[in-house]
Amino acid sequence: MSVTAMSWAWKLSLPSTEKLVLLALSDHANDENYTCWPSLNNLAKKTGLSRTAIWRAIDRLVEKNTVSRLSETDKASTVYQLKVGADVTYVTSAPGVGADVTSLGNVGNKLGADVTSNHKKHHEPSLKHIRGATSAPRELSEGDNHKKNGKFILPDWIPREAWDGWIEMRKKTRTPNTDRALTLTVKRLDELRQQGHDPAAVLDQSVERGWKGVFPLKSNGGFLASQSSRASDFRGMK
Repeated sequence: MSVTAMSWAWKLSLPSTEKLVLLALSDHANDENYTCWPSLNNLAKKTGLSRTAIWRAIDRLVEKNTVSRLSETDKASTVYQLKVGADVTYVTSAPGVGADVTSLGNVGNKLGADVTSNHKKHHEPSLKHIRGATSAPRELSEGDNHKKNGKFILPDWIPREAWDGWIEMRKKTRTPNTDRALTLTVKRLDELRQQGHDPAAVLDQSVERGWKGVFPLKSNGGFLASQSSRASDFRGMK
């Protein structure tokens, strides 16, 4: 379908039958040279007119130099060319999309040079509909690896299993896992790591003791001692 030809046809002053046939031809025409080759049966379905009425209307359009009969196709359909005026500027099938749409001349839709910016303002698709994006980013829950907008990020050196266990314990005690609290915990874990404490063991110690924070491993009578005692008890049971 040629939108340019359709716009041109609507502007012409013609009897109703001739205009209806011309619009049907425009619906088949291309934008390169405004040619088309619909069969009479096809035009009859589009217009609701008889084959005879369509043929007579085309004859009158040819006499008015509105349409030309060029040749016949391999299927014996006549090739028609619509005599679209030279003052009619090309119209895209989607006005306002792309830089090729400016003013449309004296005939047709008077869109004006502001079409492109105005169309973009009201009709440009959002990013979630393009480039493979299917939905907006989800809100990340506490304890996820990353948080959006440059907020909390769990370092790779903290084992996920130990971290999630500590987060779960805090949730059960209804302790808020705010970004600030998690960031301070990571900072403290890094300090303990530099002192030789294993981050996973530190987190497991806090989980076992119900501590909301993280502390140095207890080597005497504390966490490590209890772990050693349990191991000894287990060996004694053998």
